[in-house]
Amino acid sequence: LQKHKMPHLTLLTNMPAITAPVVQKLSAKWSMVIGGVTYSTFLASFLYLRTELLYAASAFLGFGASLAWVGQGNYLTLASDKATVGKNAAIVWAIFQLSLPTGGLFLYSQFRDGSSEMSSDTVRLIFIVFTCMAVVGTALFALLKQMRPEEQLERLLEYESDRESPSVDSVAVTVVKKRHTVIEEIVQTFKLLQSGNMICLVVVFLYSGILLTFWSGVYGTCLTFTRQFTVSTKVLLALNAAWYSA
Repeated sequence: LQKHKMPHLTLLTNMPAITAPVVQKLSAKWSMVIGGVTYSTFLASFLYLRTELLYAASAFLGFGASLAWVGQGNYLTLASDKATVGKNAAIVWAIFQLSLPTGGLFLYSQFRDGSSEMSSDTVRLIFIVFTCMAVVGTALFALLKQMRPEEQLERLLEYESDRESPSVDSVAVTVVKKRHTVIEEIVQTFKLLQSGNMICLVVVFLYSGILLTFWSGVYGTCLTFTRQFTVSTKVLLALNAAWYSA
C-alpha cells in the first residue's frame, strides 16, 4: 500500500511551484473543494484494488493536495484580520492534527482481534469510512463563504501595510499588486527562492520532506512486515498513527 504513495509524494513536492497562479484563477474556496475531491477519489480507489487505478489516483492526489494546502492558506488569510490570523491558523492546525489520533483509534478498533492478516471486509469497511469522511469534508469546503473581491482587497491591503506578519499568505498578498500571468507568477515563485529568508527555510523544508517520506513511506511498512514483535503488527500500525501527532 505504501508504494502507491510515491506518485502522490512526487507531485506534491513539485506542484506547489505552479499552484499559486492556479489558486488565484480558481479562488481559494474552489481550490480546496477540488483538493477534497482528489482526496476522496484516492481513498475510494482502494475499494477497487487495481495497480493502475491506485497509481493514477495517487498522482491525481499529488496535484489536488497542493491545491488544497495552498488554497486553505489563502482562504485563511482572506477570512482573517491581523488580530485573528494567528489564532485561526493555530485552530486549523490543531484540527488537522486531531485526524491522526482519531484515525489511529478507529484502526485500532478494527485491528484489535490480534490476527496478523487483514480480511477484505475489514479493508473495505475502513476505506468506506475514510472515503465518507473525505466526502463530508469536501462538502463543508463547498459550503464555505465565497470571499467577494472587495472583501479580499480590504483584507489584503491591510496585510500589505504589515508584511512582517509571519502568518500572511504570499499567494493572497500578491493579488493586491498587478495581476501576473501564469508564467510571470511561476518566475516570481522561483525568484523568491533567492531571498535570504527562503534560503534559510529551505533547510527546514528539506528536513520536513525527508521526515514525511520516512514516516509515510518507510516506517509504517517496516512495522507491518516485522514479524518478531509479540503483538499484532496491525495493532502497532494503528497505535503509531494514533500517537504520531502527540
